[in-house]
Amino acid sequence: MEERGRLWFAAGGLLVVVALLSSAPGLDTTLLLSVDESGQAPWGSARTVDPLASDPESSTALTQAAWLDPLGLGLFGVHLVGVVALVLLAWGLGNLPRWHEPDAAWSPWLASIVLLHPGMLFAVGRGYSEPVGALLGGVMLLAPLHPRLAKRDALGATALAVILSTGAAAVLLALKGLNPWWAGAWAVLLFAWNGPVGLARRFEGHDGWKGPRQVGAMLSLFVAVGLLAALVTGAGSVADVRGGWWWWTFLPIAVFDVL
Repeated sequence: MEERGRLWFAAGGLLVVVALLSSAPGLDTTLLLSVDESGQAPWGSARTVDPLASDPESSTALTQAAWLDPLGLGLFGVHLVGVVALVLLAWGLGNLPRWHEPDAAWSPWLASIVLLHPGMLFAVGRGYSEPVGALLGGVMLLAPLHPRLAKRDALGATALAVILSTGAAAVLLALKGLNPWWAGAWAVLLFAWNGPVGLARRFEGHDGWKGPRQVGAMLSLFVAVGLLAALVTGAGSVADVRGGWWWWTFLPIAVFDVL
């Protein structure tokens, strides 16, 4: 079993290399790499009401460019960030069995999920931000649930979990060109859930660890609240469905299709 897992992991790594060597930079990547220090593109805004037009007078700053290429290396830097994010994701998924069994072996089966995922392969080849976003989203959602932090009643453990999770949320918002201070609302929810006298104490399961059903229910609630906030405030791509809310009826079908 482990030998087959290593083979799939190696195959995933090979596919990542193929994606890097065979893919051209995507449209969004090309746009972000063309902005100046103030975040302005030479031709102005390319995202206007008329998708076939541009606005040279636009003052919209593409501030997320600095997060995709923090070293200023151009396309190589963007690919480097994507590969590092994939490696960290694979390492993190492979370590999940150790959450309940500290002596468990690192799982190449779980790690290969990231490397074989078509969306991740496409994104890392095109230089898109999905690998970084997935890494930040994983830290945001899983840091408060790590056994070494969630099992402790000490305020220091809760504070560390909140700092890690909120920091990841803030960077994720900045990566999407949104206000990172919105992550403060996430910090309040985490303290309400994971604090020494928070709601999590009511859902404690075996040996002080919160049961998987309760954890899944709370994660689903947090995601639903985030989607609702994006829909109401008009933030991100989710806001586009306000003109066609009926498309949400396909969500259950999409979820079962993925499962």
